[in-house]
Amino acid sequence: MLVSLLQVASILVHLARLSLLRIISDIKVNNDLCRSHLVRGKRLVNDAIRIAEKILNPSREDQKKPKNAFGIELERIAATGILLEALEIVGHLDSGRMAIQAWAPAVLFLCFIYTFGNYWIHHLFCLLLTKQCSL
Repeated sequence: MLVSLLQVASILVHLARLSLLRIISDIKVNNDLCRSHLVRGKRLVNDAIRIAEKILNPSREDQKKPKNAFGIELERIAATGILLEALEIVGHLDSGRMAIQAWAPAVLFLCFIYTFGNYWIHHLFCLLLTKQCSL
């Protein structure tokens, strides 16, 4: 069974998200373990971004290969979605890095809300956070 580059990039993004969840669960217990999860998550996300950019900006050799125009557009749309997810995880990992460095509960909670994706709670918390303290 052949695995496409898009599937690999998508799996890398999901593995990076799991690393983020491990950071959240281990932050109170072991900072060294959290740092290793942070490095692993960054590496996974960077690989996913590299793959998505390769699909969005193909080399000259890849452009010479005959492909279906509709298939190319579908690949580019999927690569754009993966790239957006990867960039979102980069932001979460950066929040996790700040939480590891300062063990700031506000940043940890923000990272938790980002991970589980509750849009309105996240924005409400951001409003409350900006009123009380500046990050």
